[in-house]
Amino acid sequence: MIKERESLLSRVVLFLDISIIALLFPISHRLQQILSDFIPFINKTFGIKWYLVLFIFSEIVWIFFISFFQLHHYFVKYIKFKDLFRELTKVFLIALIFVPSLMYFFQARINRSLFIVYSFLIFVVLLLFKYLFLKYFIHLNEIGKTCRNVLLVGNVEKLEKYVKKLIEDPTRSFKVIGVLAKSRGDIGRKVANGVRVIGTIGDFYEVIHNNPIDEVHFFLLFNEIKLFKKYLELCEDMGVTVRISSKVYETKMSEPFVEKIMDEVFFCFKMPTKDPRKLFVKYTFDFIASLILLILLFPLFVVIALLIKLTSRGPVFFVQDRGGLYGRIFKMYKFRTMYDGADNLRKKLKNLNEMSGPVFKISNDPRVTRIGKILRRTSLDELPQLINVLKGEMSLVGPRPLLIEEVSQIRGELRRRLSMKPGITCIWQISGRNDIDFEDWMKMDLEYVDNWSLKLDFKILLKTIPAVISGKGAR
Repeated sequence: MIKERESLLSRVVLFLDISIIALLFPISHRLQQILSDFIPFINKTFGIKWYLVLFIFSEIVWIFFISFFQLHHYFVKYIKFKDLFRELTKVFLIALIFVPSLMYFFQARINRSLFIVYSFLIFVVLLLFKYLFLKYFIHLNEIGKTCRNVLLVGNVEKLEKYVKKLIEDPTRSFKVIGVLAKSRGDIGRKVANGVRVIGTIGDFYEVIHNNPIDEVHFFLLFNEIKLFKKYLELCEDMGVTVRISSKVYETKMSEPFVEKIMDEVFFCFKMPTKDPRKLFVKYTFDFIASLILLILLFPLFVVIALLIKLTSRGPVFFVQDRGGLYGRIFKMYKFRTMYDGADNLRKKLKNLNEMSGPVFKISNDPRVTRIGKILRRTSLDELPQLINVLKGEMSLVGPRPLLIEEVSQIRGELRRRLSMKPGITCIWQISGRNDIDFEDWMKMDLEYVDNWSLKLDFKILLKTIPAVISGKGAR
């Protein structure tokens, strides 16, 4: 219910953002005309068609990035004015780049003075609107207009931190009526910030019947779950919302949520890095970037293909089964760097392996062709993997895909590296590659998976360029 309430409020705020940006356009146009009477280098006007194009592009860019930075959720995320100012400034600066770029791409005329006036007005008015709305929202919470009365049930010690967080958060949606403890000896005990124990679990019906309770939050141990059914039925009969703390099921990193599938309700856990919106941006960027790179690098593909064909027998591409997302098998493409059939000699050379763990790597590999050595040293042999990225089997950034037999030998928490799509480059790739042993390599992959963000991907992509040029760790 809290998510639904926040979602509704977010949609209302986003609608108001759209309306404000729309209303500011005619105001900006009029202001620009007034300024042109006093400032000679400001252009007055040109066709209405281009004004409409400027308005549409500005609306699209501002709303897209307001949504991307979740500024319509500011009443939850951005409590302080400086935080709100910082995030909105990002959108403002992005708009100053993106809108003119779109106008140029579509060969539309742009009135620069109008664009600047319009963008500045949007920034100032949205900043004031969002900050004042935030203050009003907090005020409503403080006087109890938007708060829901909540009864807490469970261990008093476990509830102390929770109560403090609820009360200290200015955007809180709950007002704690009291706590029901397990022992009668706790009755009257102060939990935090004026909240006290008003009874025991045995007093549940009487308390919920005699007080205006909107919700009940349970903090029970796993072996106490059997008690939950009785209280749930009581709350259902009275139309009271029930929540049960996920601490019943202790996890290391996973975030819990409840989902209904085909009339079945599931208590789910997912990794905090698996934000669907951010993953959508990542995979959309992968598709667009790989498509553009394949088109631009096509002449280079042709040259490399000819060199491979002229210097050794066999196919241009080396195709091999690799382990992808959660161990899915896919065919990975590389430019062939070894003599045809050399992969069959791997068992004979196993005693020369220089890598720890299941991975096989050796220096001065006798199976590698002359052209293959150059391709490996410059990482040009990896370029065909852009096809895998385009097909959605790989990403530009992610843990490197392992051989099927290597994947089968990975045990325990190391298999968490398979929870992200494999990539062309990764932390291991920019940190020395084959100079790093298997254990440290896996730790780097887990570091990437557990701390993944779009910003981290961007940093890795930038660092990949000098790493490839230097050829450090390439074999």
